[in-house]
Amino acid sequence: MNNILNKTMLGALLLGSSLVNRATAQLIEKENLSFGAGVGLTTHASLGSSLSYNIRGNYFLDEKNAIVVGYNSQLPVTSTYTDNARAASSTTVPGSVTIEVEQKVSFHNVSIDYHRYLVGDMEESFGLYGLFGVGLTFAKLTETYGNYDRTLYNYSRLEPESLSGAMINLGLGANFLISDKIAL
Repeated sequence: MNNILNKTMLGALLLGSSLVNRATAQLIEKENLSFGAGVGLTTHASLGSSLSYNIRGNYFLDEKNAIVVGYNSQLPVTSTYTDNARAASSTTVPGSVTIEVEQKVSFHNVSIDYHRYLVGDMEESFGLYGLFGVGLTFAKLTETYGNYDRTLYNYSRLEPESLSGAMINLGLGANFLISDKIAL
């Protein structure tokens, strides 16, 4: 009985998905859709800098307004610091040893933004736009510890291995048309 229910639900889901795809295809005009990618340098005040990249889809509602869906990521940011591992026993001398810790953090985020052109528009050679958006950020933290005698000393941190959170995007952007099909 449970297997029949699962197959029925799967069939309904596939049928619904097909109907939504057909309706969406009729609502979206292909000439208003564009895709882009970028490479940059992301700097974090406490972590340092790393190469970042993004991909995005732009849907222009009209000449002055656009909805942008994007994915951003970056190569892991690496930092090093020293910390102390404590003796596992009160008879161990010295009571602590210094170890080197290498920390790597990688970030990923997905977002949806609204762009409103303040100067020019998407079809002119130059356009300046304001943006507002929301998204989710995911970060993964990994640490590697230097050499120390793990039978005599303990080292542990209560850092989470991954983090996530909501974000708000506010900013200004600019477009420079290079040709009819390419903008910077």
